[in-house]
Amino acid sequence: MDLRRDQLNDAVRSHPGLIVLFFHADWYGPCRSLASVLEEIKLEPEGVLFANIDIDSEIALAMDFNITEIPSLVFLSRGAAVLKMCGMRTKEEILGQIERWK
Repeated sequence: MDLRRDQLNDAVRSHPGLIVLFFHADWYGPCRSLASVLEEIKLEPEGVLFANIDIDSEIALAMDFNITEIPSLVFLSRGAAVLKMCGMRTKEEILGQIERWK
């Protein structure tokens, strides 16, 4: 799911579980690589909402979460940011954090 700044509050209210925000840029190779990993992960954990945020079109939302490096993942639990992971990560690292926070 692609997410814009004006949709974030609605997404948090309507999804009681863990939300993983993926801050990326389509033109950046490491972001494309992490997107492939996330496509695999999306099929596994139940109750986790994955949201893609293109930093080129959502600069303000990236600034809201102090994103200074891409790719970045921000984990939201009960509407609050509980973890930020920057750079390329393995499927196992991400799944481990999902299990920790969901």
